[in-house]
Amino acid sequence: MNEFIQNYFQKFSNVDEFSLKNNMKYFESLYAKFLDAKELELIIHEPETGIHSNVIPLPILDKSKYPHIQEYDELKTEDGPLNMYNLVLCKMHAGLGSSVKRKDLLFKTCGRKNLGSKGTDLFIEIDGEKKSLAELQLFQTKLISESKIFNKVILQNLVNEETVDEVGKLKNHLVTHDILQMKMPTILEGELTSDRVAPAGHAFLGFSLLTSIFTNENIENDLIVIGNGEDLNSTPDNKILSWVVEKEIPLTMITTTKLEKDKKGGQISVVTGDVDYVTIIEKAQAEKANQLSYFEQLGLRKKDQKSLFNTNIVVINARALKDKLNKLDIGQDQFSQIISPDLIKNNKTQNGKTYTQLEGAIGSTMLNLDKYFRLNLGESILSFLNLDPVTREKFFIPIKMIEDFHELVEKYEYNTKTGRFDLKEN
Repeated sequence: MNEFIQNYFQKFSNVDEFSLKNNMKYFESLYAKFLDAKELELIIHEPETGIHSNVIPLPILDKSKYPHIQEYDELKTEDGPLNMYNLVLCKMHAGLGSSVKRKDLLFKTCGRKNLGSKGTDLFIEIDGEKKSLAELQLFQTKLISESKIFNKVILQNLVNEETVDEVGKLKNHLVTHDILQMKMPTILEGELTSDRVAPAGHAFLGFSLLTSIFTNENIENDLIVIGNGEDLNSTPDNKILSWVVEKEIPLTMITTTKLEKDKKGGQISVVTGDVDYVTIIEKAQAEKANQLSYFEQLGLRKKDQKSLFNTNIVVINARALKDKLNKLDIGQDQFSQIISPDLIKNNKTQNGKTYTQLEGAIGSTMLNLDKYFRLNLGESILSFLNLDPVTREKFFIPIKMIEDFHELVEKYEYNTKTGRFDLKEN
C-alpha cells in the first residue's frame, strides 16, 4: 500500500472500520489507474472528422453490435414474487450540490444557513407544512413498507461529512446505517497531497455495495435500488422490480432516451474488439479529448439513432449477483481493481495551483464488472432498461440547478398515496 494513502486514512480514528476500509480501497483503485501508463485517454469514434476509434456511441453504432435494451413500455404487469425480497432504497446524499443555489431559500424556509444535501435543503409544502425532499423520501419508504408487497423495506443513505448531520436527523425504524463517503487526497504536480481534499465521485457507492456482496457469504434476497437523494421518483416501480426478479438479472442500469437537456450527461457506448463490451462516456472524458461539442450533439442529430442517457438509477439483485460472483476465482484486491470505475481526472484551481481530483461514475463501476464477465466468462450480467421521453418523468426528475426545483414545484404535484411526484393535469 502507498505510504501516503495509509497515513492519510489512519488519521480518521472516528470513522467506523467498514467505511474506512472501503474508502481506502476505492481510492487505492483510482490511484492505481492514475499511475498506470497503460491507462489511455478515451477517444470517441468520430468518422465525420476522420477520428477512428473502437469506442462507438450507440447513435452511430451498427445495430448488430447493440447490447440488449429492454424498453419500459414493453414490460409486463407486475406479477413477480416480490414478497420474498427485501427492498433496500439506497439514496445518494453525499454532496452539497452547490450548483443548486438555495442559501437564501433555505434560510427563509427554516432559518438554517449551512447547506446540507439537496434533499435536506429543498422543501415542498404539504397540507400547509414545509417538508424537505429527504423527509418525503422517508415517508415514501414508510408507504412502501405498509403496502406489504416486500418482505422488508429499508432506507440507506450515502452521506459525507458535510451532509451526515442533516441527513442523520431523519431516522426511524426503517432507516439502517448510513454509508459514509470520505474526502480523498488529490494530485498536485504529479504527487499525492492533502492540501486539497475532495469526494471522488458517486462510483464509491457502487464500489461499496458490490464489495459487500462479494465478501459476504450470507446474502439475503435484497433488491438494492440506487437513486438520487433529491429525486423521489428514482425508486423503480413494481413492474421493473418484478422483471428483475423474474429474469434473475444481477445488475440493471436504467437509462432514458437522450433529450436536448441531457447534453452534458454520460451516455452508453460500445467498445468493439474480439469481444465487445459496454462502457459509459462522461462529459469530462469528452472534454479532455476535445470532443465535447460532438459528445453533446450525439443522438440529437437527425441522422443519429437514439442515445441512451444514464440516469444513475441502478437495481442490484443481490442473490442473483452473488451466484454469478461465486464463479470467480479471485481475491478481494483483484475484485477491487475489476470494479474500479474508469478514471475521471477533474482539475480544480485553488490559490493559483491546479489540483487533480481522481473521480469515477457509478455507471462505470457496474459496467466494468460486466466487462470482466464478458471478456473472461463470455456472458453479460448487466441489463439496460430504457425509459422513453414520456415515461422518463415517472422515474427521473433530477435537480441540477435551482431552476429545476422551481420547475418541479410548478409542473408536478406530490401524491400522498404513492410518495411520488405526478405531472399536474392541465
